[in-house]
Amino acid sequence: MAKLLAIKDEKSELYAQLETTKDIWKFLDKLAYRLYDENWMIDDHYRGELKDNDYFSFEKEGVYLIIIMTKERTHLVILGLPNNKEYKEFIFEEYSFG
Repeated sequence: MAKLLAIKDEKSELYAQLETTKDIWKFLDKLAYRLYDENWMIDDHYRGELKDNDYFSFEKEGVYLIIIMTKERTHLVILGLPNNKEYKEFIFEEYSFG
């Protein structure tokens, strides 16, 4: 299981810092689908290749998904959700502190 490096949950903001692995693309695609009920294909943006640092964001109906990636870490910020519990649990299904 990949490493969860940090997580912070405050009202309508959820922040997570994850280890960047080869499986990050699949995880981000699934997360975007859960948030927006649409397939956003984040992997297509990156074409499976990560630059030194990259920034990417989505927004739909006031819900924002902000992704900041480096070769070692992925920073996720989700804004505008009334309840972060479902998404926090989803992160813990794939990542653990370690």
